[in-house]
Amino acid sequence: MIHVLITVKPSTRYPGKNARLAGYTVAWLAWEILHTEEAVQVYTVGARQELPRDLPPGWHHIGCSTGSHRGDIEHAEAQIVTAPGDVMILAQLTQPLRRRGLLADVAEMARWHGCAVTACDFRRDEWRALSYSGAWNAHKGGREVLHDGALYGWQPGKVGMVFDATRDHGVVLNYAGAPVDIDTPGDEPLALSAHFAALLFQDYGLNP
Repeated sequence: MIHVLITVKPSTRYPGKNARLAGYTVAWLAWEILHTEEAVQVYTVGARQELPRDLPPGWHHIGCSTGSHRGDIEHAEAQIVTAPGDVMILAQLTQPLRRRGLLADVAEMARWHGCAVTACDFRRDEWRALSYSGAWNAHKGGREVLHDGALYGWQPGKVGMVFDATRDHGVVLNYAGAPVDIDTPGDEPLALSAHFAALLFQDYGLNP
């Protein structure tokens, strides 16, 4: 089984952000559950009042406020009964863009590698990196793989592995383009809804 955690805490920099962005993750998860052969259970974790009143039937809520994001995750995982072969997935509302099929791909990678993260294949072929002093690289950028935070996956009991930036992680490509991480109103792309729809209904977004 795949156990999906959606962690929620009030935002001081963008009040109302969670309710505004929740629909993207809810819609994506509904699609993934419908098209994933494996059983999926979803848990919202933290401040339930930050989410829309109506969520899909069968989703559970685990209330907590440990004072840290990782603490909330560990508290939630301790409440979940798992079986051998199960995998934990974290889906954060602040990273709303995910291609279809990503859930199963991250679950498979987490089982194989112990932990997994998602990344964007970002193309900077036409640009030179500029420093704050105004100097730039002699050569244009090229392609980079950037950690996007859209999904984290780990085997039960190994959450510490996935948040250890010094260790190796299994990497699953999400889409081609810049990561989207919304912490303030200015972080929200103007075409967010269109980009979301393109990833979900058109193609995997992995073409250069």
